[in-house]
Amino acid sequence: MSEANFTLIVPIPVVDATLNSTNVVEAVIAAYNAGTTYGSGTQVGVTAGTVQTIYQSLQAANIGHTPSSSPTWWQYIGVTYSAYNVGTTYALGDIVSSIGSNIHLLYKSTTAGNVGQALTDTTKWTLLGSTNARAMFDDTYGSQTTNTDSIVFTTTPGVLVNSMWFGNLDVASIRVQQADSGFDTTVNLNTHNVLNWYDWYYMPLIRLGDLAMVGGIPPYSASAITVTLSNVGSTAKCGIFVMGVARVLGLTQWEIIAGILSYSGTTTDGFGNTKFLPRAKAKKLNLEVRITPGYEDEAFRIMTACTDVPLVLIGTTKYQMAQAYGSLGSWALPITNKGKNMTVEFKGLT
Repeated sequence: MSEANFTLIVPIPVVDATLNSTNVVEAVIAAYNAGTTYGSGTQVGVTAGTVQTIYQSLQAANIGHTPSSSPTWWQYIGVTYSAYNVGTTYALGDIVSSIGSNIHLLYKSTTAGNVGQALTDTTKWTLLGSTNARAMFDDTYGSQTTNTDSIVFTTTPGVLVNSMWFGNLDVASIRVQQADSGFDTTVNLNTHNVLNWYDWYYMPLIRLGDLAMVGGIPPYSASAITVTLSNVGSTAKCGIFVMGVARVLGLTQWEIIAGILSYSGTTTDGFGNTKFLPRAKAKKLNLEVRITPGYEDEAFRIMTACTDVPLVLIGTTKYQMAQAYGSLGSWALPITNKGKNMTVEFKGLT
């Protein structure tokens, strides 16, 4: 690897994203009625307890066809959860939603006969995380927004943005469009890294799980940006979406060291039988950076501001293993005329 730009992207909050994908449902919708005639594309809900299963009509003049048992008439979309009501008595394990201004969260009841208890009461409720529609906009790499065929959303940053980063993906392509500038680019995430002819012919395509788009987006803060994540014929998934300004501090040096922090474990009984307990994994990086001469003070300021906050580190866009969403560990920046480099440790988030 030749030298590459060492880049940091501090996320700006995505507070106004409008999901255009009609299949991404967040709130409870109108209940199915066997006597109603539904048009093609109409969505209905079937509720059991606090869980509502969403279906979408596949044909016009759709009447009297039970959604759960009529696959030629209805397409399963997903599930959503009833909004929390202080006067409702919830059973053990019931899941409710809390949706408001920049609040899109799910909670699970940890006790039976749960009534009148605030969602902030951790003895009664467990925070599960974001709703499906907002999972890709929270600060968790592992939770994914999912949707049949594609996820489409539009956002207006309101501040300068020139870069994006997508993590924990399962999509075939990503298209980014900006209304005012006419910027329109599509990236194919299917790849075929092989070592020999046998792999070329017989090994399946793989997909990039992370994608960096650094510095190419025109800086129009008031312009709407539309993002389309496509996986036609399957389920589109995205764990995290980050946008912000890319800050290049210098050149990443050969050699980058990448590894994994595993939170899994094992248990072994008295007979020596071992069970593996799979849990989350997180990326870790160690690298050196040649700071641009004369830029040491600014680089120190940026590194200080970026410590103890979530951000994206890109050692190089050529290798996925050199990119991560997480936080800075220890780092040391020299002022030198002897060719010394800044050393950086980085720990990914789960």
